[in-house]
Amino acid sequence: MDKVQQFILKNKKIVSLLGAVIVLVLPFIVTNSYYLHICITVCIYIILALSLNLVTGYAGQLVLGHAAFYGIGAYTGALLMLVFHVNFL
Repeated sequence: MDKVQQFILKNKKIVSLLGAVIVLVLPFIVTNSYYLHICITVCIYIILALSLNLVTGYAGQLVLGHAAFYGIGAYTGALLMLVFHVNFL
């Protein structure tokens, strides 16, 4: 193992806190809307991959409807924002 992996394994809380701070400060740093959209999309796909890893990797279950739930959630969120003018958060 190299030194970076050893540091991450040794200081998981610090690395997690640093990652959370970067994600929260990123919209104030990135002013271009295209780059902000790319960062948001990357974060959404990271959450999707982590949830799939949790179910498939740790629980050992095969999930066939994982993408369907992702799509239903995205469609519902879009309808709520467009029709009912609900805030994204």
